[in-house]
Amino acid sequence: MSEKECSPVTVRFAVWLLPAEPLRSVLRASIARLASEFGGPVFEPHVTVYAGETSHLGVLDGLLGRIGAHDVSRALVPVGSAHGPEFFRAVYLELGPDPALEALGERVRNAVPGAARYELRPHLSLLYGSLDEGARRRAVEIAELPVGAVYCNELNLVVPRNDRFDWHDVGSWSVEERRELE
Repeated sequence: MSEKECSPVTVRFAVWLLPAEPLRSVLRASIARLASEFGGPVFEPHVTVYAGETSHLGVLDGLLGRIGAHDVSRALVPVGSAHGPEFFRAVYLELGPDPALEALGERVRNAVPGAARYELRPHLSLLYGSLDEGARRRAVEIAELPVGAVYCNELNLVVPRNDRFDWHDVGSWSVEERRELE
């Protein structure tokens, strides 16, 4: 066997909480408009509950069913819009702390052998990219932000499907499992 065949494969993965309709469609349109205007990628609106990696590929099969989501908050509380230099948080809606969301992230980590601790910073990104501060401020000004709670009704398990398992290749993201919240 070649060295490549013997080497363990590390796969990155994330668990997302998705907003319910009609807000999901409004956010999709806002993300597409901002991406077009500021040169970023288009992506599905979501709140990342956990992001990590594993070399135990089979452990991802049926993960969402194993972690349970009966206690997940359906209504997340926005605390304001924000922007920053991080690629995945160029422009975003900051969400308040949520103990049930934190507990769900811990259940994901505990269900995946060797998974590292994940610092949950609840937010819903509206624009990805490496933008200067002026561009980020302009994007915040024109972004359509939800008023009131962000209601969520679906969990997704997402994996970047490219040869490097690289999150920056947004077009390669693949939803491996979906679970409606009860």
